[in-house]
Amino acid sequence: MVSVAAGLLSAPRLLILDEPTLGLSPKIRQELCDAILKVRKTGLPIILIDQDVGFLEQIIDTLYLFDHGRISGRMTRDEMPDHDGLMALLFEEHH
Repeated sequence: MVSVAAGLLSAPRLLILDEPTLGLSPKIRQELCDAILKVRKTGLPIILIDQDVGFLEQIIDTLYLFDHGRISGRMTRDEMPDHDGLMALLFEEHH
């Protein structure tokens, strides 16, 4: 939370968050989600990288899937599968 706040103090034109939920308790995750949603309402573009599908689906408009450094898929929040479906989508090609 402090890192996000410190980043916002510089009035960025884009906020990039890489795995912001890593190691956070469920309560703090929800507080972070609420904070990101408030930032989003200001119109600041956000790129959010995270493996927590439940967290992402509360925030994102568009999900981009990456495979070895290239975009391998794109979907809207409404098209996004649940965690198991997303894992199947990500890893079924590699079996």
